[in-house]
Amino acid sequence: LFLAGLCAGGYLLVRAELIPGLRPDPLFDVDSMARPVGIGLLYVYCYAMTAVALRVWVMRSVPATKTWVLLLVLCGLGCAVPPIISFLINYDTPWLYEQQWPWLLFNPFVAMVEFSTRTSLFWEVFLTFAAGWATTVTVLTLPWFIRQFRAFQPYDGPTTPPPVILMESSSQTLSAVR
Repeated sequence: LFLAGLCAGGYLLVRAELIPGLRPDPLFDVDSMARPVGIGLLYVYCYAMTAVALRVWVMRSVPATKTWVLLLVLCGLGCAVPPIISFLINYDTPWLYEQQWPWLLFNPFVAMVEFSTRTSLFWEVFLTFAAGWATTVTVLTLPWFIRQFRAFQPYDGPTTPPPVILMESSSQTLSAVR
């Protein structure tokens, strides 16, 4: 997180032209990369915290180490189920993005495409949706986070040092020294 913050801060300094002699290259527009990556990371946060909320409240038998699997399942469902429902409802009409885009709000890849073009029509809606989703799951998982924070105990390390294994070069035998 520290390095990400330094990178973001450096980017903002260069972008604002606050470092003398260092100007952003007009041929390499960092915003065209930063915007889709930013919305993609926001969607990852939303899916991850939704997976945490489901694991904590609904699927208590799922171990914490498998939350990432739940995240991938949720993302797959969010990408596939709404367009299938849209198709089943509107099967007799031609599919036009300008009419069907609300069914794609849960799809992080469509959101990244929306943010990658300057002529996008719906990027503000995708951002509002993702920000609302992020706010909702953050508020919903706040009690869990507080419990985790209070239960934290620093690692003290082992009470006894591990045995040191020495190898004798002449007889090739191992001996353990404590």
